Amino acid sequence: MIKKVLVSLLFLLSILVSASYAKHIYRIVIVNSYEIDQLTGVDQERGFINGLTSSFKYQIWTIYLQTKKVFLSETEKQFIAQKAYQEILRLKPDIVVLLDDNAFRYVGIPYLFLHKNKFVTFFSGINRPLKSYFQSFPDIKHNYGKTYIGLEEDQDPTQFFRFLQCYERYTGKQYRLVIFYDDSSTSLAVTNMWLQYCNKFHTVYKLQNIKSVEQLRNSLYRLKPNDIIVSCVERLRDELTGEVYSRINLIGVITSNNRSHLEVTSALDSTKFKILFSTGISLYRLGFALSRLVNNYLLSKKFVNFQAAKFHSGLVINRQRQRQLMIGFPIQCFKYVTGVYVK
Repeated sequence: MIKKVLVSLLFLLSILVSASYAKHIYRIVIVNSYEIDQLTGVDQERGFINGLTSSFKYQIWTIYLQTKKVFLSETEKQFIAQKAYQEILRLKPDIVVLLDDNAFRYVGIPYLFLHKNKFVTFFSGINRPLKSYFQSFPDIKHNYGKTYIGLEEDQDPTQFFRFLQCYERYTGKQYRLVIFYDDSSTSLAVTNMWLQYCNKFHTVYKLQNIKSVEQLRNSLYRLKPNDIIVSCVERLRDELTGEVYSRINLIGVITSNNRSHLEVTSALDSTKFKILFSTGISLYRLGFALSRLVNNYLLSKKFVNFQAAKFHSGLVINRQRQRQLMIGFPIQCFKYVTGVYVK
């Protein structure tokens, strides 16, 4: 009898808990660093929303800072961030989610981390080590793991370098990485990461600072036979039209003007834009992992910490692009390939 009563009480308690979950609708504001069609932020946002637990209901708003749509001064970025924070105050969310560097740097640090924080805040996609922010802004370290927490972006290209070493043994040739980059903070951070791995794997490289879309096209025509294109360009202006090209557009410039060279870029999701190789971690999976942090918090009201370094880094090849370039790879090199994009 006592057992039956206990079971009934536990069942009733589970119903009450479920009902309390269902009653509250969590208000979430996502602050996306970029525009609605920008690869880096959109894939993280999609992964985050898809990963939210179904135990709760949500009302979600996204604020797009659009910091890559046009060339902005520091003052203009700060003004946009201030307007975004005013919108956060108006919406009164339970949780704020910051996607990628500019949301972290311009909204997170001045408005959510340095002051007494009104909002529980999560972030993902910063491509500088968090400790470097702690050194620059020591006051934000105090609240980490208390009012805000998140994930660093670690675009580890190890699998690509191992594939390249295998391919060099097969062809008997030495290849040179030509790294195209621009002056944006994201491009410089990703370029620095590639340089570290070039040195680690003793790979020959050449840096090319690109200022315009036309310069990028001209640089592609001047490549030597054994050059490999590494795309780190994030945002360039077309001097003829004045149009600003985003990362997706710039991948298109590279693939439409390259007829024979291997090509690679960071973030595994990039292969769907027809570039031959993408390496590192998936931005979709990064956003999905961020939702795990939020789920843990909603279920326990505690911050649970884990780092992006634990994520699986890989190498994806676009087979359609491989056929277009008419490049063959030995079967033994495919042990370093973790995914194949076939559409």
